[in-house]
Amino acid sequence: MLKVYYGDIRNLRPEWEQYPIGKARLERTLRYKKIADQARSVGAELLLYQAFQRVFPNFSPPAIFRTGEHGKPALADGNGALCFPSGKLAEFNLSHSGDYVACVIADRSVGIDIEAEKDAIRPGILRFLAKEERKDVENASCGSQRFFEYWVLKESYIKAVGTGFAKAPDSFCLLKCGDGYRAYENGQDQGYGFQLLAAPSGYKMAVCAEGDIWEVIEPEELVLDKFSGKER
Repeated sequence: MLKVYYGDIRNLRPEWEQYPIGKARLERTLRYKKIADQARSVGAELLLYQAFQRVFPNFSPPAIFRTGEHGKPALADGNGALCFPSGKLAEFNLSHSGDYVACVIADRSVGIDIEAEKDAIRPGILRFLAKEERKDVENASCGSQRFFEYWVLKESYIKAVGTGFAKAPDSFCLLKCGDGYRAYENGQDQGYGFQLLAAPSGYKMAVCAEGDIWEVIEPEELVLDKFSGKER
């Protein structure tokens, strides 16, 4: 099971206490100085909670979180409403950029990234890609678009494995496989599947999951400012 959701933060407004978010998220939000950063922080948790209710209709916020070794958030014990029939807790990941937040919910290790595209890429930034990827970008008709495709794919991977940028982005290579991609290190398949996803205009979005992604993932847009947190 793998579901992807995204939402537009532009209709979110202070006071942030009006939204059904957890105390820890509210405290983190208030540490940001810019309203846009605050809205992205609030929007990420609103999106996650609304997505949880899509998959687990009996869930009501807040959830209980823990943090992994490299800072990746995960569900802690005590979230019984967020378990699959097998008893396994749901896994999730969040991302935000510009006016949008995105999340993925799955029954396995998973990562997601969304990025606002730019018309040009910074000098020297190709060093973050593996050699084969750099060559592909250099030969592409629109190198900046191809770069951002690689970037969201690679960031979704380091988020899925939970290392963040402790894993250098050029330490692994993404190779096309059918309609998606696979990650290779030293010629060895790392056991993760990828897809580039349909995204709002001007954005790139990708998801990565342990194992294979056989189905075509269709992201669903959710309306963030209408979410009350109550069970449907």
